Amino acid sequence: MRQLKAASIARPLLPGVVDLTTTKADTQADLMALRSHMRQALGDGIEVSTAEKTFDAGRFMHLRNATEPKRGNASLTHLEVERA
Repeated sequence: MRQLKAASIARPLLPGVVDLTTTKADTQADLMALRSHMRQALGDGIEVSTAEKTFDAGRFMHLRNATEPKRGNASLTHLEVERA
């Protein structure tokens, strides 16, 4: 069990980075940028599917699985902003 725990701690969250604080900050920045983009898109009357495609996630591509949850995050963020 100790070996497993040590191995999971040493596994990088970002390529070349084993710092949880940095990973959390980068993930938060990614989600905040997505929220800002979706808020702007909603204000401009852009459909959610178009807004998803136009979000520039390039600076966050170093995050593991950065592209996989975008569609779900974008849709949920759009709904949240729409309700506010």
